[in-house]
Amino acid sequence: MPNRASLFSPFDALTGLKELLKECEEIKESPPILSPDQIEEINNQLKTIQEKDRISIIFFHKKKETIKGEIKKINKMEKTIRIENKVIKINEILEIAKEKDM
Repeated sequence: MPNRASLFSPFDALTGLKELLKECEEIKESPPILSPDQIEEINNQLKTIQEKDRISIIFFHKKKETIKGEIKKINKMEKTIRIENKVIKINEILEIAKEKDM
């Protein structure tokens, strides 16, 4: 005869709900506002980078983050840059610099 107690054991009917609620509870930072000079500097840097370049990017996606690595793909249609395994939207970039010695 099967164990009847297992019929009444709790289960997560809404998979991922706990994680989503936790994420919503976290205090989110406000994105920084860039000056026209900062935007121009970022645009100038974006014109000079190419795939295989090693760069350092500070970007804002829910919070301020930094990533360093090799550019794997620049997608001009989607306006994204892929560094290692991270895809960054160009409009989220706060600072960008080529790395000379990493």
